[in-house]
Amino acid sequence: MQGPVLGEVAADPADVRVKEGVAEAIRSDPGGLPLRLLHGQRFEGLEKSFKMSAGALLANRYLLGIHKSEITPARLFDLCARMGMPERHLPGFRENAQGANAFHIGFEGKAKGGIYKAYLEFAQRLVPGRTEQVLLHLAYKWDCLDPDSCTIARYECHPGLSTQSILERLAGAGDGQEDSCALGVAREVLRLAADRAAGPIMYLEVSEDNNPRASFDLNLHEAGIRIGEVGALLVQARDRYAIPAGEFDSLYGRVSAHRLGHLAGGISREGSDFLTLYYPVERV
Repeated sequence: MQGPVLGEVAADPADVRVKEGVAEAIRSDPGGLPLRLLHGQRFEGLEKSFKMSAGALLANRYLLGIHKSEITPARLFDLCARMGMPERHLPGFRENAQGANAFHIGFEGKAKGGIYKAYLEFAQRLVPGRTEQVLLHLAYKWDCLDPDSCTIARYECHPGLSTQSILERLAGAGDGQEDSCALGVAREVLRLAADRAAGPIMYLEVSEDNNPRASFDLNLHEAGIRIGEVGALLVQARDRYAIPAGEFDSLYGRVSAHRLGHLAGGISREGSDFLTLYYPVERV
């Protein structure tokens, strides 16, 4: 099925303004706004995630996937404008979206407000036999209460790496911090996944504009690992990050049966060690 050509849009996305009442909706329920704006939209999938870092466990996080053929350009650009995407990012987002095959809309909640995310995916660049690194995702991220606090993240895929090669690159992605909790967990999970998956584990490295982020992402969908299988590692991470046991245990009880989709970690945009686990909730 031929998807829409994103350049063929009469309206300039920079002219699409946040309508009356949306600013208040962002303040009152930032995580719910994208879901309401996407009501009736067909998704490729839904992933939730939880992020662990020093003294913090963030579990109000989700990522929705939308194939290019399932959303019109006008609706995509209007969605980003209604979510408050910084105006200076709208033209670049529109231009880069022309070459994307899919989009992902995400939210990361925090104590006050949260981060909105709009990803462009370029999966068609992963051609069989390619070994050179390739830009797989370009993600626009902004604080929902302060859109001027924003960045663009680049997810570079290193296709076809052996397990040993990934282990060697992991140390660099963690900025050489051998005592990193995230690196320790990633190494153990990678070894488990390598025994389960039929082919190489997909490995990405992530950087963001104007901050020190240097992190990695392991795509573990094909390994068939349940979160409960790595529970002992997560308890160790809980203790290393000094996360209250009751808070972690409550979350773990709800997610342990889910299949592990991605494991990410390294140095955050704030310059501290973090570990994130993604798990698919449903396919639609």
